[in-house]
Amino acid sequence: EGEDPGSCVCDLTANSCDSFCCCDPDCGEAVVDYWEDPENDLCAPERFTSYVNVHCIRDEEFYLENARRGMKVASDGINKLLCVEIDNSPTIGKFYEVLGSNDISNNTVESRITEYVKYSDKLDTSQETITRSEFLPQDIIGSMANGWTQYGYSWPIPAPDGFGYCNDMNSARWLVNDSPEQCLRIVTPSEACDNVLNSALYTDSLMISEVAQLTQSASNFVSVSVNSVYKRDLESNSEELFSGSYASSGSGCSCFNALLEAHYTLTTNSEQNSVSSVSAEIVVGDLSSCDPTEVAQKFSVRFFTSSEGVKLRSGNPGYQTGLPVILASKSGNELNVYEEGFKLDGVAIDGKCDQAFNSLAHSPIFAFRQEIVLNCYLEFTFEELQNYCTSGTSNTELPIFSIHKSVTHIGKFGNIEYDNEDDFVQVQEDSVPETSWNEATGTCSLPNLLIYNVVTLEVGSVTNPQTKIVNVKRTFEQGANWVFKQKSKSMKQKFMNTLVINYIPYDEETDFYSPPAPNPIPVMPDDILYPFRVSSSRW
Repeated sequence: EGEDPGSCVCDLTANSCDSFCCCDPDCGEAVVDYWEDPENDLCAPERFTSYVNVHCIRDEEFYLENARRGMKVASDGINKLLCVEIDNSPTIGKFYEVLGSNDISNNTVESRITEYVKYSDKLDTSQETITRSEFLPQDIIGSMANGWTQYGYSWPIPAPDGFGYCNDMNSARWLVNDSPEQCLRIVTPSEACDNVLNSALYTDSLMISEVAQLTQSASNFVSVSVNSVYKRDLESNSEELFSGSYASSGSGCSCFNALLEAHYTLTTNSEQNSVSSVSAEIVVGDLSSCDPTEVAQKFSVRFFTSSEGVKLRSGNPGYQTGLPVILASKSGNELNVYEEGFKLDGVAIDGKCDQAFNSLAHSPIFAFRQEIVLNCYLEFTFEELQNYCTSGTSNTELPIFSIHKSVTHIGKFGNIEYDNEDDFVQVQEDSVPETSWNEATGTCSLPNLLIYNVVTLEVGSVTNPQTKIVNVKRTFEQGANWVFKQKSKSMKQKFMNTLVINYIPYDEETDFYSPPAPNPIPVMPDDILYPFRVSSSRW
């Protein structure tokens, strides 16, 4: 109570330095000094807001006058001495000034544009030769690939240009995370299979400079290790872990194992100025077209400044919108946490409830304050519907509803310790409705709607609120009955299943805590006038 828990909200990776987060204790002193340098001014906000409202009397208006023993007399100026340091209701009863088009100053607009600069806009775009071995923040990272005739190429991380097409001139920079972004290429698969679609160019043949100064010594480069490979079926958009060879090869009009995604993790040394290792997770797929076709690719880079104990957070401490909610399943006395977020599978690209469908690209993540309505359908004739409804198979076993068995606990805050069950809330649930069949009306009543209601609460400072999850309840309901309405019983009809995730603020009146006001008048000692004394007098 009376404390602000969100003192470093940009620290979202435990035991690893976060880009531009100057309050992150995992960031090295030299790195923070570089970000804090007034010429760079790259520090991310440490709080959600920086509200300051202090009003005090001027010093020259302040004076004290001693009175009788044990009593104090203050002037009118002293009565104004109370400083307003915290406004517990900064928005109640206040409104933004309404400005017409004639009230907008062009000079003010230009000034605000100049002040409102993104970090990426402040990056040094020059590519001067670096003669030191230690990396500094934002240095371009060098790389080389087998078959290239020169050393010293920057490490290209393709990113979308203004039209969404891949810009291969975007370079990886030291301690600057590149978030996953999709870009497009128009290529003939067989022709591009040896270059921009070749998985080896981004993995086995790629080597990253471990030091800032580029040399032609292979000992100064580290190779990229591939941790996992997923193979994507481009027709269904489903993916599965792939254990075979991921080497790209062209044949006829096709490119097999074309690279679709590459996500890199670069681990630094303890001083955060050189490369220790680089790993990658990739997605490949088979492309076939004799004509130029549009191909989507996605790339990212994230930096870890430690190889042990690194944990991605979803807030610090309160959850931040859009980041994964921490979900876990309890088995015995242990909680198994979905550290990469819980993926909501089971809906095929055509909207069908697919028993085996999953996709890194298509399936949404259970993310904070991202309300979801996810639908899929089953298709039956009259007889198939009757069999499904009377066979004893529970509709709740569909993959779209798998979360009800896979998740038993949800983290209260975004930075919790996974091994402490007190940091989780247990998911509450109601009984599941029974399934019934009415042959006369062709109606199947069954649980086909799963609703998650996540209740949130703001805590901490009013001007820097931190959001926690205080209650989660899931309910299976009988949504719209499945009523067969086709003219012929041999015709198929679609029947819907729905998953809903709601975020509901806790409605209890907020208890604003205000620290006690200090005494504006200092207590004077009883003998301040010693050896003189004060006595009454008469005119």
